[in-house]
Amino acid sequence: MATDVQPLSGIARVHLKHEATSASSTRETPARGIIASVAASGLFAGIFYLASWLETSPAYAFGWRAVATCGLGIVLFCNRKGLAAFLSYWQSLTRSWWMPLVFLVFTAIVGLQLWLFVWTPVNGYALDVSLGYLLLPISLVLIGRIVFKDRLSPLQWVAVGLAAAGVGVQIVFTQAVSWVTLAICIAYAIYLTGRKYLRLDQDIAFFIETLAMTPVAFFAITTNTAPLSTLGILAVAGIAIAGTVGMLAFLSASRILPIPIFGLLTYVEPVLLFLVAVVLGEQLGSADVAVYPMIFAALMLLGFDGLRTMRHHHKTA
Repeated sequence: MATDVQPLSGIARVHLKHEATSASSTRETPARGIIASVAASGLFAGIFYLASWLETSPAYAFGWRAVATCGLGIVLFCNRKGLAAFLSYWQSLTRSWWMPLVFLVFTAIVGLQLWLFVWTPVNGYALDVSLGYLLLPISLVLIGRIVFKDRLSPLQWVAVGLAAAGVGVQIVFTQAVSWVTLAICIAYAIYLTGRKYLRLDQDIAFFIETLAMTPVAFFAITTNTAPLSTLGILAVAGIAIAGTVGMLAFLSASRILPIPIFGLLTYVEPVLLFLVAVVLGEQLGSADVAVYPMIFAALMLLGFDGLRTMRHHHKTA
């Protein structure tokens, strides 16, 4: 589950200037960054698969994943730099009276995403999750146009059109779009955009948001009294470890790689989620046969346009 925006949207182009200032550090170890990004996507997809082996409430696994993520945050930020990062984040969070309310909304959205990752595979919504993450880059492109007044390239408009056509086909065939899909491609897009727009996108932010949900996490853990087999315990432990290590790899990749390359690689995750959903036995409906090729084609166009933008940026840098 990625926590940064795609660079193909107008949102991320704000960071191209920052990329130029940090190019010397990112050019040193690009291979390491690519490996970290792909590993993170693989681990997040692994959570999706492990959730199908749960013998208890998905909320129990959600609770342990949140606790493990908080543990990682303590290890990473329990130092002078971490204290400085926390104070900087706190200043951002308290500069207006309504910012704490925004923080609570962001925390709720993050909690929803973590919960959906373990709830949907055991309740027949795995394909809906994959569709939501496939549509997320398109949502971010549109938000970049609306919020940041970013001009879309012809290829981006075609990609948006293909995605819209795919959603239209879904509505015509099923008379609805899954709430799971909307929770990801709309709510998560709002979260990602809001973090960037309000300058609450520091690395420590996700850990503070996760820390804020620990009361809910502990409640989910302590209210589960069902005995677990060895396999069930391994599934829960695997989800917690994969989530923690995956987030560490994701943050490492975000620091090492240039923004355009980092964003292009985050497309790996929704594709892996789609493959896991198929492996778990979810059947493609008549609408899905038409919808998914449209969405994949839209992502390919965005990827091609992103590569072209990246090359142009390096030529003019």
